[in-house]
Amino acid sequence: MKYYIHVRDGKIPVTEGVYKSYWQLVNHEKYLNRKDRKFGVLPFSSFEVDGLPLENILPDITVDVERLVETKLLIEQLNEALLTLSDKEFEIIDALYFREHTIREVAIEHEMSATSLFRMRNTILDNLRKFFEK
Repeated sequence: MKYYIHVRDGKIPVTEGVYKSYWQLVNHEKYLNRKDRKFGVLPFSSFEVDGLPLENILPDITVDVERLVETKLLIEQLNEALLTLSDKEFEIIDALYFREHTIREVAIEHEMSATSLFRMRNTILDNLRKFFEK
């Protein structure tokens, strides 16, 4: 037996498993709609206050706008602080924190000891910290 699913104006041949799954979903959706009508369940989008949908009036608590603005300002400050660094300092911070290289890898790349790079990193971070405290 051949199985088909009607999509728009055409019939698409499918396997028996796909056909049964499709009709299982369709029948389940119809069942849920019947239950909604029987118990008088209304979709949330049908509620309005002063002609506006209720979903537009209720605050969205999942998005913390204050935190988003604060984060954006901190990112802008960080960009300003990074611009104050020398090229070598910026390369070191970029490699350690943005490209996630280890201190040893960056030390080899810059042909210096890991200890001196460690001290240099701490100095750079102190300078950045002072920039943020201003």
